[in-house]
Amino acid sequence: MKKKYEVLFYINKLSTKKDQNDPSKMVFSTKELASHLHIQRSNLSAILNELVRENKLEKISGRPVLYKIHNKLDENDLIFNQLIGVNGSLAKSIQDIKSTLLYPGKKPVILLSGKSGTGKSLLAKKYMNFLKKKA
Repeated sequence: MKKKYEVLFYINKLSTKKDQNDPSKMVFSTKELASHLHIQRSNLSAILNELVRENKLEKISGRPVLYKIHNKLDENDLIFNQLIGVNGSLAKSIQDIKSTLLYPGKKPVILLSGKSGTGKSLLAKKYMNFLKKKA
């Protein structure tokens, strides 16, 4: 799993453990995260800023800079993150099939085609997990 998703998963896990009635306890500093995740602060800062650009985290200005989960992460966001190309070559395909599967009414039949060993079965399993979580 990419470091970015490990960081995001860890923040999500921590935010569920913290007191959700007190928003001041739902924030994390780079120093705090770096010590827990054993990542250099400069590398972690780059990852956190990337997550802010993707609207997964909110950045709270000040000293120290604090981060919090933008919206509670949907488990479905993490289903596809183990796939290589989730933010690259597969991004459009995943988004197209997600929107097709979530369209109201009858569920369509989806045909995955490609050469042997390209990950069709893995992709089909991810979509089945996606549908199970949405049900």
